[in-house]
Amino acid sequence: MKQKLLFILITVLFTTNNFGQSSFITQNVDCVTGCSELTVNFPTIQETSDYDVASIPFNPPRNFNGLQNSLILDDVWSNVIDLPFDFNFFEQSYNQLVIGDNGVLSFDVSNAGTGNGWQLNQTLPSSTNQTLSEANIFGAGHDMDSRTSIDTHEVGYEVFGEAPFRYFIVSYYNVSQYGNGCNDLRTTQMMVLYETTNIIEVFLQDKPICETWNNGNAVLGIQNPAGTVAVVPPGRNTSAWEATNEAWRFNPSGTVVENTYQWSNSAGDIIGATPMVTVCPATDETYTVETSYFNFSFFGYETYSEDIIVYTSLIGEAPANLQVCSDVTNELFDLTQQTDIITGGSTCSVVTYHETLAHAETGNNAISNPSSYTNTSNPQTIFVRVEDADSGNFESSSFTIQIDLLPATSQAEMEACSTTPGFAEFDLDVLSELITVPNSGFEFSFYASIVDAQNDRNSLVSPFTNTVANSQGLIAKVTDPNTGCFVYTECYVSVLDGTNLQNVSLVQCDDDISDGFTEFDLASVLQQVGNGQPNLELTLYESETDANNATNPIGNVESYTNTSNPQIIFVRGENLTSGCVGFSTIELFVEEAITLTTPSPLTVCDLDGTADGFALFNLSDKDSEILGGLEPNNYAISYYETLLDAEGSLNALIATSYTNVIANNQTVFVRVDNISAGCFATTTLELVVDLDCPFGCQETYTFCYDSNDTTEYVHTSDNGSPLTVVFTAGQVENNFDELIILDSDGISELYNGYGNSGDVTGLTITSTGDSITIKVLSDGSVSCASGARNPISYYVYCLNFENAIVVNAFIDENGDSIFDDSEVKFNEGLFSYEVNNDGVINYVNSSYGSFIIPNTTVGNTYDVSFVMYENYTECLTQTITLIENVAPIERETVAVNFPLTRIAECTDIAVNLVSYVPPRPGQIQTNYLVVENLGNIPVSGSVTFTHDAQVTFNNVSGLNAGNTITNTSTGFVLNFNNLAPGMDEEVYVALDVPTSLNIGDFITNSVVYSETDLDISNNSSTLTQAIVNSYDPNDKLESHGPEIKLADFSNEDYLYYTINFQNLGTAEALEIRVEDVLDNQLDPASFKMLKASHDYTVTRVDNALTWQFDAINLPSESMDEPNSHGYVYFKIKPLPGYSEGDLIPNTADIYFDFNPAITTNTFETEFVANLSVGEFASVNYTMYPNPANTVVNFEFSKGNMNTIQIQVFDVTGNLVSKSNLILEGNKLSLNVANLPQGLYFIELKSNGFKTIEKLIVN
Repeated sequence: MKQKLLFILITVLFTTNNFGQSSFITQNVDCVTGCSELTVNFPTIQETSDYDVASIPFNPPRNFNGLQNSLILDDVWSNVIDLPFDFNFFEQSYNQLVIGDNGVLSFDVSNAGTGNGWQLNQTLPSSTNQTLSEANIFGAGHDMDSRTSIDTHEVGYEVFGEAPFRYFIVSYYNVSQYGNGCNDLRTTQMMVLYETTNIIEVFLQDKPICETWNNGNAVLGIQNPAGTVAVVPPGRNTSAWEATNEAWRFNPSGTVVENTYQWSNSAGDIIGATPMVTVCPATDETYTVETSYFNFSFFGYETYSEDIIVYTSLIGEAPANLQVCSDVTNELFDLTQQTDIITGGSTCSVVTYHETLAHAETGNNAISNPSSYTNTSNPQTIFVRVEDADSGNFESSSFTIQIDLLPATSQAEMEACSTTPGFAEFDLDVLSELITVPNSGFEFSFYASIVDAQNDRNSLVSPFTNTVANSQGLIAKVTDPNTGCFVYTECYVSVLDGTNLQNVSLVQCDDDISDGFTEFDLASVLQQVGNGQPNLELTLYESETDANNATNPIGNVESYTNTSNPQIIFVRGENLTSGCVGFSTIELFVEEAITLTTPSPLTVCDLDGTADGFALFNLSDKDSEILGGLEPNNYAISYYETLLDAEGSLNALIATSYTNVIANNQTVFVRVDNISAGCFATTTLELVVDLDCPFGCQETYTFCYDSNDTTEYVHTSDNGSPLTVVFTAGQVENNFDELIILDSDGISELYNGYGNSGDVTGLTITSTGDSITIKVLSDGSVSCASGARNPISYYVYCLNFENAIVVNAFIDENGDSIFDDSEVKFNEGLFSYEVNNDGVINYVNSSYGSFIIPNTTVGNTYDVSFVMYENYTECLTQTITLIENVAPIERETVAVNFPLTRIAECTDIAVNLVSYVPPRPGQIQTNYLVVENLGNIPVSGSVTFTHDAQVTFNNVSGLNAGNTITNTSTGFVLNFNNLAPGMDEEVYVALDVPTSLNIGDFITNSVVYSETDLDISNNSSTLTQAIVNSYDPNDKLESHGPEIKLADFSNEDYLYYTINFQNLGTAEALEIRVEDVLDNQLDPASFKMLKASHDYTVTRVDNALTWQFDAINLPSESMDEPNSHGYVYFKIKPLPGYSEGDLIPNTADIYFDFNPAITTNTFETEFVANLSVGEFASVNYTMYPNPANTVVNFEFSKGNMNTIQIQVFDVTGNLVSKSNLILEGNKLSLNVANLPQGLYFIELKSNGFKTIEKLIVN
């Protein structure tokens, strides 16, 4: 017998034109001598300084779809992708790359996550066109639209093969082209990068032209990173072209370093040093060749070893059995696939196949069609005869062919009752038993698509909730574990209409017996329980057991008497169409019957100067007396002119502003409703108008004038003393509606004007006698009543009772130090006063630049001071800061004025962001954005609002005329025009809070004014709030949230507190007082008032703050919910020395008129670990200095990161710089000298490490 057969021990698939690894050894056998020529055909490795390109047969190494890693891209570069080998490209080695959406690869990983360009208006090479200059491999590069048909296309990548001949594939499968009418044009293409050889191949299965977009341009080729050298196939540079089943190979064509070879036998003897040796073994022998080649990726030699067995027997390897899966027991088999295994590919032997051993040994009756043979039994043995073509010697062998039956399945459909409309949970184990017979022993896996099933990815987990409403098709893979045979079958899950019942409460007032038992109409809430669903049968039960078993239903649901108070009724609902059953409850409550107190008469004075017996009443003043101790939040009080109207709840009066219709005395009727129970009771209220009613010596008033209004408001002191009127708020139409104040004779004008350009706030007028008259002489156009102007509020004081000191700070326009009516008050400073040098300093802030020290005592002395804030010294000069020994004068008001003189024009825009209520899932959150001009000249500009990524921008309301909103992807820009000094723009920002947020999550919104002005510290405002479900509207919060990271906070930073309040009563709140005793960790001297919802004065004595809102007239929630809110907003510094773990608590007390205090929550601020030493993915680092003005340094504990990507964002989220810095040791530095002053966010990213830091540039 002759030695003819070769068997290769190491085999990895390698196609004829793809440079992956396979056997590099070929054998040429001499059938006469039995000797073999063994030749190693190892590729020649060339330097990548240059390339040539050639067309190759279209034979992709893998399928275009089903790759292991998938990408979802849209005109962006992927995240960084690691290569498991070094790839040398234009003399540089890379082990990372990024994949572009538009058919390109880049070795510049700083592109990761950024936009992948699409505009092709230049040819390769190009260093100026962004689309071309960012990429290195174009295969082919053109604009694709991954957003279209996302379920039918794939962009994927995977690594195949074994080192040192692995290959990396990037494939685009069935991806739409971008352009008008081009979405149906689909591209399928592939790029392949080969290890060691550094060859690049491109395969274009389908690459159509979109003529309506980008001129139909596409490009195929490679380009060096500098964009100066490119290699492009003929006709494939930037232009309109199409291709089908086209392939190109880019071969490195630089310097060649020759390979060296060494052959050895199984004994280890060296038998040759050339690519080819001749061997003539007497017995089976193993030969080894070692090839040394030059690897340009690391510029050194590597060795590759391969073995070959040369057999002396005819049959080198016994053939394996052939097994197929089928649904029938007779199948076609290709027996000839065994030939090369048996002979090792030798041409010296003749192989025939036979049905019996006898035929094989005699050589008779060979199977005539071995490449298409149908089995005659299952299993069946096939016999092989291997005959030497030269000598006629033969050997025989055998193998089995066997058909394993595929699992028998049927198309199945499973139904389940919905948990939410259109969706339900499905037990896939139960679905498995519908596909095959129970207990089949088969293994099941389920997928949403056939592509996922074929690639064994994204398998579904039981219980499964459908992702397509109502009905969804699934793919089941059914596998026989004994044979490995599997089949894909389609099945369906369908959602039946469920019941989706709601739990409800039913409250009923007690009957006359008042024993806690009464009659309920349960049927009245069944529509609510069933959510209005059709074909729903609801049955009620007294126990949960009865409801589950459908036994002992309640009979008369329209007239049911409760058995306990409270009581739960159990509801069983059945959908009559689907048969689905669900459960809910009705909770019954019996409320006590309403017992009212008949109130005493409500008397008001006729002060409008007409003495006609008609006056304005606030009927709500009697609410508390009528309720007589009942909880006001549980009852609604309304007033009517007739008993019939009260009983029918018709024609309710405006309780806070009712003018009697019967002169002098009138009876009105009161209706009190139990809000939850629906029952009511009535009583009466007598109204009395007193025609001769002088007022006490401290009163507050508010009125809202109408067009052509002639109403006069006459005030008379009750002791004959003169009166002083101080206006605290309000507006008139400038130059058209005069505010007129008449002296005690009703004729002499004490004032006739328009205040400060229509704003009357701060006017102070004193009469000579015991009365004073106030009116507005309005024309027929805009007015307060039309909504164009704010109501006018004022105090009236008796002089001999008050002995008041009125303190003003003002801009002295004419330099005479006299406070003229035309001059504007100034509030950007701090008032203080001390009585009799007692050491108790009262610090006062006023929203309108003025305040009153009332009820002073003759004989006392007052030291009064005003100091403007330091940052205004560039704009204003102040010569008088302290006036000592101010003495009250009996029956007079003493004015203390602090003039300030303008020395320069200054701009100072302040922005504040506050919120009355915390965010709640599924609700609209409102932020109040205030832009205020604190400078001394009008300003036009813009501020940028950025909302948290977890919420969605809804709208902006309340915008003043002439100002505009420009929406952005993260919020909006508010453009304000000619904002006058002392004026502000306040808008309401509505944000949608998704239901997916959880209690305790935090959202952060911010606003920034980007210009540099007098005080940049007030140019930004940030608000962080926790998600809640329920809340108390009278609360306190700090804008940083409950935790402050020490790295983000310096001794120059402030805490920003907001105290919110809401009138939850049933009548207007005439006066409100807020008290806040500061924690001893806060610095009282650093307190600065920023904004309030209404005009105020705030007084600080030591660490005690008191805000006074006089004549605020805050409507109740039931009267006007949006305007029932108010707030104060201030900043204050912690005392130095705070450290990690320190807690700063803060709370406040809120007083509405004469009611007891409402105490807010205690907001706690905790200082936590310094973020300048962070840890992420086991990487510790330090950032310093912070704040910085030239360079920021980073020092890392982990030294195996070569490059750090650093991106710098401003507070609006805009990227201002991006760089890739190489670590020197474990350190690097970032130059920030060119950044303007302000707050920035720095993102650090490298090799799975990512973190964000806050940086202040000063």
